[in-house]
Amino acid sequence: MEKQLKLFGSVPSKKTKTIIIKSSKKPAAKKPATKKPAAKKPATKKPAFKGSKKPSSQDKKPARDAIKTAPTKQPATPAITLVVFVDGAARGNPGHAGAGVYITTQDRVSLIRKGYYLLHKTNNQAEYMALILACLHVQELIKHEPSTRVIFNSDSQLLVRQIQGLYKVRNEVLITLHRVALKLLRNINYSIRHVMREENTNADKLANFGVDKKIKITQAMAGALSALGVTVD
Repeated sequence: MEKQLKLFGSVPSKKTKTIIIKSSKKPAAKKPATKKPAAKKPATKKPAFKGSKKPSSQDKKPARDAIKTAPTKQPATPAITLVVFVDGAARGNPGHAGAGVYITTQDRVSLIRKGYYLLHKTNNQAEYMALILACLHVQELIKHEPSTRVIFNSDSQLLVRQIQGLYKVRNEVLITLHRVALKLLRNINYSIRHVMREENTNADKLANFGVDKKIKITQAMAGALSALGVTVD
C-alpha cells in the first residue's frame, strides 16, 4: 500500500493542474503593458515636421483658391480712340474745291470741326487733301499719346482702296498726294474704312462751308504741307 501511495503521490492532483494553468496565463495578461512604447510612435515623427502639424488637404485649399483668384496682367490699351471723318468737294471737277475734317472721340465728343478752301482742284485731289489735313490735326492731338488708335472714315472708295493698297494710283498729282498721305499715316496707329455719304454728312458740310466762306489754310499748316512737298495754289 505504501508503494502504491507513493506512486499516486508522485502524480499531481487535479487541483495542482488547475493552479498550473492559472499561473501560466498570468504572464500573458501583462502583454498590453509591453505595447505602451509602440503608442509613442507618432511622437517620434514630430521632428520630421519640426514640431509643426503636417498640412492636410483642407489646409492646401486656400492656396489653390488664391492661385485661381490671382489677378492676371492685362495688356496696356490706348486711353483714347479718335474717329476721323474726311471729305473733299469740287464744284466743277476741277473747280472751287474744299476739304472737310471732323474729329471726335469714340464717344462722339467733338474735338475738331474744320472746313478749308483749296482753290481749284479735282474732286479726288480734294479728297486726298482732306485726308492729309486731317493727319496734321491728328498729329497735334496725339503728340502726347502716340499709341492712340485712330479710325479714318471717307465716302471716297477710290481714296480708301488706294490707301489700303488695293487700287493702283496712276494720276501724277494723286501719286504725290498718295505718297504724302502714307508718310503721315506711318506715324499713326490707324485704320481706314469706306462709309456711305449718309454717315459722312458732317465732313461734307464742312468742306462746302470752306468753299462758301473761302476759309484759307492756316500759315502753320501751309508750312507743314510745303515741307512735305504739297502746295495749295
